[in-house]
Amino acid sequence: MPRIRQTLALAAASALLSGCFGSFNVTRNLYAFNGYVTSERWPRTGVFIAMNIAPVYTVGVLMDVLLANPVEFWTGVNPIKDSERWFGARVEVEAIDATTRHIGVIDPDGVAHRFVAERGPDGIRVVTDSGALVARLPAPAD
Repeated sequence: MPRIRQTLALAAASALLSGCFGSFNVTRNLYAFNGYVTSERWPRTGVFIAMNIAPVYTVGVLMDVLLANPVEFWTGVNPIKDSERWFGARVEVEAIDATTRHIGVIDPDGVAHRFVAERGPDGIRVVTDSGALVARLPAPAD
C-alpha cells in the first residue's frame, strides 16, 4: 500500500511541478463571464465581489492548476475552450408575437444558429428551426 501512495504522490507531483504555466482558460472564462454580465461598473463589481466571496474564482484557479494546465502541458491541448469561443457570439432576437421569439446566434467563427422560443402555459420551449428540442423551462410555481 505505501508503494501505491508513493506512486500516486509522484504522479501528482510530476503533473503539478512540471513547470507548466498554461493558459488558465477556466479563470479567463470566469473573468470574461463577469465582464459580460453587464456593462455597468457597479453591478459588475458586485458580481466580481460575490464570485470571490463564494470562492468561484478560487475553484476556477484550482481547476486550472490541478487539471486543465497539466493536461495542456502534457498533451498540447487545453481541454477548456477559451472565453472568446463562449462570449464572442452575437445574438439577435426578433419578436414574432407576444409568445414567440426567433433567436439567431452567430458564433465567433461566423456560423449562424437559429432557434425559436415559445412561451406557453406550461413554460418556455426552445427548439431549433427543424423542431428539435433544445431546452424546456417550466412555468414558475404560483
